[in-house]
Amino acid sequence: MLPKQYRLPKEKFQYIYKNGKKLRGKYGMLVFVRTEELENPQLGIVVSKKIGNAVMRHKMTRLIRNIFVNTVNLKKELKTSPTLLQYVAFEYCEDYHLLEKELASQLEKALQ
Repeated sequence: MLPKQYRLPKEKFQYIYKNGKKLRGKYGMLVFVRTEELENPQLGIVVSKKIGNAVMRHKMTRLIRNIFVNTVNLKKELKTSPTLLQYVAFEYCEDYHLLEKELASQLEKALQ
């Protein structure tokens, strides 16, 4: 589970999707809004029902969350710029390294 200071409040999901910049990848789309109001970045994860049943969706959610929490490079980049992030997954990926590579490249583009 994400620490509370890094969780995106549910009322901000629509705002980010409407007003944010979108970076589409093979497995999902990163939507982000930069803001100076926050001390920490906040992340929300949306997993589409197109991915499969509840077990597959939950596995995808856990993979995405682990990538954001455990990857050292992503932590350093995110802490330097307070950003509201929303990741919308729409294709199933069981390979941690493929998903990590895609997320890292999307984040790098977002934080430039």
